[in-house]
Amino acid sequence: MKIAIANWSNGLFGGVESYLDTLIPALSARGHSLAFFSEEGPANDRGEIALPADPSLNFNAGLRGVSQAIAALKAWKPDVIYVHQILDPDVEKLLSEVAPAVLFVHSYVGACISGRKTTSFPAMRPCHRVFGLKCLLHYYPHRCGGWNPVTMARLFAVQKQRSVHLRAYDLVLTQSEFMCREMSRYTGEAAPKTLPLPANFESLTPPVRTWRSGDPLRLLFMGRMEDLKGGGIFLEAFPILRQAFSAPIEATFAGDGTLRSDWERQSAMLERRLPEVSIRFSGWLDGAAKVEAYRSHDLLIVPSIWPEPFGLVGVEAGSLGLPAAAFDVGGIPEWLSDGISGHLAGADPPSAASLAAAIVRCFESPAHYQMLCAGARTVAGRHGLDLHVDRLLGFFSEVLAKVGTAPEVAF
Repeated sequence: MKIAIANWSNGLFGGVESYLDTLIPALSARGHSLAFFSEEGPANDRGEIALPADPSLNFNAGLRGVSQAIAALKAWKPDVIYVHQILDPDVEKLLSEVAPAVLFVHSYVGACISGRKTTSFPAMRPCHRVFGLKCLLHYYPHRCGGWNPVTMARLFAVQKQRSVHLRAYDLVLTQSEFMCREMSRYTGEAAPKTLPLPANFESLTPPVRTWRSGDPLRLLFMGRMEDLKGGGIFLEAFPILRQAFSAPIEATFAGDGTLRSDWERQSAMLERRLPEVSIRFSGWLDGAAKVEAYRSHDLLIVPSIWPEPFGLVGVEAGSLGLPAAAFDVGGIPEWLSDGISGHLAGADPPSAASLAAAIVRCFESPAHYQMLCAGARTVAGRHGLDLHVDRLLGFFSEVLAKVGTAPEVAF
């Protein structure tokens, strides 16, 4: 099968790109021909996605221009195009016309003015409204975005355009049942299907994890350092954790973003106030460094306050037996089974106190903690890469059969 994959960038920027970096070699190993389309130029200093080996099949609009890149992609005659995060709705429309098109939804495209699906006033919490004209009435009262009315109108127009595009795809795939229910409100008669993201480290042997009362508590945050990821709330929980545990607390913040410097200042103040609390910022971790971070910590903290479509970091960590504490939002409960692979914190609204309580529950006894480690591994095992690829190729075959072109598929 000739499969074209499209994303805004070919750089390793976040979860979307990490997924594609894992998927492309897996599809190549099964004998499929691959091409890659990206909107922007060369990748950032974090490296590139594992692109197709033939450079002529990397259609980069940032280097060639959109029209030329689209024309070259069309001339390659893909059987199916697998679309991910595209910045320009007009480019997205052009891509969907190249071949039978499958969209994998990574965020709230066509479902929210700001794309955050979160209100900020009177408290920050997930939003469950259906996107439409009424969102314009709620935008300012609930602080859904900034104060510029021109920006509000522009964002609304873009999301409305994206909402229309959703109905043009031959199939929409989502990461979780939560997102499937959400996006079904916008896809019309073509109901979306669920395809959970795969764990990257399922083939690795997890470490033997032991924790006893009095051992240092090693906590890990891994992700973008933005308000929706909740790192600020996690930091606010440290005074509560300090009272709950007599042992030293060591935390690592892995990642980067616009709030990193703010969180670093907040961390420095906490370290001065709280004895035996240490917080370090490692920057982005990839490959072996990421694996080592999962191996060397006791608990993953996922304090996202927006409704995460899935939360791949939790499945990655779980594949190495690392349990998690997270807010009960979005698709997170589909991999974080409360009391089995970690503990969920109440999120109405999300608070430092509820997050701290979930963390404390994870360490209520050594036996309970070891049970959570085993549970995290078991839950992550349901998200294997081979199973993911099998289901994805099955969806491609269904689409091609529906449109009347069904090449031989290597499963």
